Amino acid sequence: MRILVTGARGQLGREIVQCLRSHGLEVIPYSHSMQLSELDWSDITVIVNCAAVIPSNSITKNQYLDGNIVFLQNLLKYSKGKTFIHFSTFSELYKSDFYQLSKMMANSLLLINSHILKGLTILPLPTLEDDSLIEKIVGSASAGLMPKVYRLKYNYMSFKSVAYFVKDMITENDNIKITDLYEKKICMTKLLEELTLAILLKVKLLIEHYSIMEFII
Repeated sequence: MRILVTGARGQLGREIVQCLRSHGLEVIPYSHSMQLSELDWSDITVIVNCAAVIPSNSITKNQYLDGNIVFLQNLLKYSKGKTFIHFSTFSELYKSDFYQLSKMMANSLLLINSHILKGLTILPLPTLEDDSLIEKIVGSASAGLMPKVYRLKYNYMSFKSVAYFVKDMITENDNIKITDLYEKKICMTKLLEELTLAILLKVKLLIEHYSIMEFII
């Protein structure tokens, strides 16, 4: 069994490559500096697609489309008869922005082409790096921008936990759902660990009857 891991230079890709190799599996790390056409596809049996454009205010919609959809279209050309593992996102950190929309379009592309694959698993990821979420809120409050924060819970999972889940999927055909491993966190608890009282007074809290949390800057 040879496993192709795309997006291998990203944090999730690196964790998965390291985890799989530490358990004796043969891994081909792939990054955008390489060419799909140059790979030997004959004995690649599993594709773990971690490739994605990292969310940033400087990224354009076209860049999201190229990285999250066009790349996937090209990858599918080589994926016939292979097991395909893909990551979607339901992170509160990216709720309703174009990054998440492009990932949802990628899900649809995979589902439409699932008949060519040996197997398809789309894993919905929660917030993986809540430090970034807290840093943005703290930075906004420190600058006096009065971020609004819904005082609710959010789902969290570490990169390492995702990597071990993928390893178990591949080697043990585990039937456990990734959502069963989500850790519930409370935004205000995390904020209180980081904010001084002076900054906390600048944060406007809203209580809403929703099952998600977001912040608005």
